[in-house]
Amino acid sequence: MSFFRNNNKRAIPKLGELPPLPNIQPVKDITVEDMMNMFTLEESLKIAYIPSILAEVAFRYIEQIHSISRDKRLDNKKECRIIRECVKEYQYTLYNGINREVLDNLFNQIGRFFDMVSWDITTLYFSINSELKKRHPELKEYEFLTYLNMVIAIIDYMRSFERKMDKIIQERTKRPYASITNPNITKIRVICESLAKQYHIDFTPTINLAMTIIGKKLNEIEFVVSD
Repeated sequence: MSFFRNNNKRAIPKLGELPPLPNIQPVKDITVEDMMNMFTLEESLKIAYIPSILAEVAFRYIEQIHSISRDKRLDNKKECRIIRECVKEYQYTLYNGINREVLDNLFNQIGRFFDMVSWDITTLYFSINSELKKRHPELKEYEFLTYLNMVIAIIDYMRSFERKMDKIIQERTKRPYASITNPNITKIRVICESLAKQYHIDFTPTINLAMTIIGKKLNEIEFVVSD
């Protein structure tokens, strides 16, 4: 069963098809000691934790995409399998070998964040959902597309945060610097946009505001290290 009328098989975009990142080379010799000297502990933890928390938020709504795809028997098994593999590889690469106490702290922060933004996440959902209905009144189902666009919005905010941190690092180190977004996150976004097809929407001021509020509350979390 196909969710939309589309007789053409989708081709999964390759990472090489993504728009190029700014032409800035990463700093070669920025060490943990450098970071600790140039940033407060709170700043360092935010740089390390915030992208991971946003990724886990996106993963939660990816589960909704999988669930809808399964229940409605959508023709996207290949895409869902690749996304699932990307999530597993991201988590393994990021968390493998990390101290259990540090991981517990991270997931406690994620739990606190969801408690803080539950209403704002709902606002984001309905902002995207209502915009889809306004632009595409001919559709009968919107939930699947709403979650796809939510994941894209969260990943885009994550990438925007990384670019802002890059700029701050450049200013403090007086050297060129550009972080590299995890390729699994990049691939997930590409596939979500491919699944959404023409129903991937440009985000309105209302949608951007909802995402900005979520990001602001995330930035307000007090990141701490247990003794």
